[in-house]
Amino acid sequence: MEYILPKNPGEKWTDHNEKTDERFISRLGNLTILKKAENRQAGNDSFEEKRKIYADSNIRLTQSIAEDY
Repeated sequence: MEYILPKNPGEKWTDHNEKTDERFISRLGNLTILKKAENRQAGNDSFEEKRKIYADSNIRLTQSIAEDY
């Protein structure tokens, strides 16, 4: 499972709010399915970088995140 908004966003996530993030990080809607190698590659990258990985996924649900958001 891949956290879309990472537990530790870091400086690549410039548009986040810690209080708001705490409410969303552990929710089911913040997770998607990725292969282990893709998950490691995504790490704590920005959403724009993760979006590229999601688009290349062979899992339709994960692809839809890249397409729709």
